[in-house]
Amino acid sequence: MLDKRIENYQLQCFAMVAAYENMSKAAKQLHISQPSLSQTIRRLETEWGYPLFERTGNKISLNEDGKILLQAIRKSGRIMLDALRLTEERHEVSHGEIRVYMGCASMYLPELLQYLRRSEQKKMVYKIHQWQQDATRGQEIGIVAVDDSSDLVFLENQSEDESFLYEILFEEEILLAVPTENPLAAKEVITANDLNTEEFVALNDKWMLGETVELQLKGHAFRPNVTVMLDNPSLLREVLGEGEGIAFVPAISWRSFAGEKVVIRRVEQLEMKRRICLRIPKGRFYTQEQKDCMERIRTFFKEKEQAYMQERATIR
Repeated sequence: MLDKRIENYQLQCFAMVAAYENMSKAAKQLHISQPSLSQTIRRLETEWGYPLFERTGNKISLNEDGKILLQAIRKSGRIMLDALRLTEERHEVSHGEIRVYMGCASMYLPELLQYLRRSEQKKMVYKIHQWQQDATRGQEIGIVAVDDSSDLVFLENQSEDESFLYEILFEEEILLAVPTENPLAAKEVITANDLNTEEFVALNDKWMLGETVELQLKGHAFRPNVTVMLDNPSLLREVLGEGEGIAFVPAISWRSFAGEKVVIRRVEQLEMKRRICLRIPKGRFYTQEQKDCMERIRTFFKEKEQAYMQERATIR
């Protein structure tokens, strides 16, 4: 039992130290002196009854008990924010902002934004995150890729103690992108043997596409000769457009990529797929604006899937 009521201020200080794992940096962010911050943390540990940090020289890091407390603080913060959002919703307060993580299908982003704006009842501000390091930071709605080998309809995953639901928007093949001047572009049938002497460009495994291709090729004897590895999908498309190698690319989310310089082909006996999912933080309160946005995202990608299926027969 706690001897005294732990103050909110102490918890704020604790969370800041946990984030920086450095007393000086945390004190600077809190606009207090380092001795004052150290005293606050010591007092919190005394009232909590257990040490919360490991201290080695000038280094400080959360111990297991500290991680438990930090987890509780984060949950409490989310509960309070949800309560505020629910109250505002009852009083018809418009939040005017929606955060979306675009982990894949970024080629559709301009068109998706136009679609969302056409359908919205109120003028919204969309804050879009794309880069991989933002994938698990916030609690925003996400559009992400999931390896097709996962046997799921809804997938729960853990990240920084936050559960997510993954709702499948569509499934897509992963096909071969070939520059038009490459002799492979004229072949009626392409086999894995045709690729043995080809140079590939690929995304590294920081991106789900690169990881998915690598994982699914493990079930086949073929291994691509990757001579260029990139950490940016846009760069990969540019390199392919200049005729530098061939690559495995997603059929629907990169559909508009193929033009005069690149053709998309199937490879016999190399069947690969992935799932594009709507990532939804689990157990959260969603404003009507967020619910409307998610429903429009579902409709948008369903239309894209249907359009692709109509054109599918044209891909050899």
